[in-house]
Amino acid sequence: MKNSETIFDYISRVLSVVNQLERNGEEMEGSQVVEKILRSFDPKFDHIVVAIEESNDTETMTVDELSGKL
Repeated sequence: MKNSETIFDYISRVLSVVNQLERNGEEMEGSQVVEKILRSFDPKFDHIVVAIEESNDTETMTVDELSGKL
């Protein structure tokens, strides 16, 4: 995540990469994408990531649900 980038811009950029991977035959579960997004946030968002992980099941969470929580 870039310093000047908003969370929603970052999620859009990640989804763009995921779409490119899927067009090339790579299968990605929604929960994998959610985990990758949470793990790649800037350290200043660590408290938010921990709160989301503690209060939600990230194995069943979709990217849309994550966006809503952010």
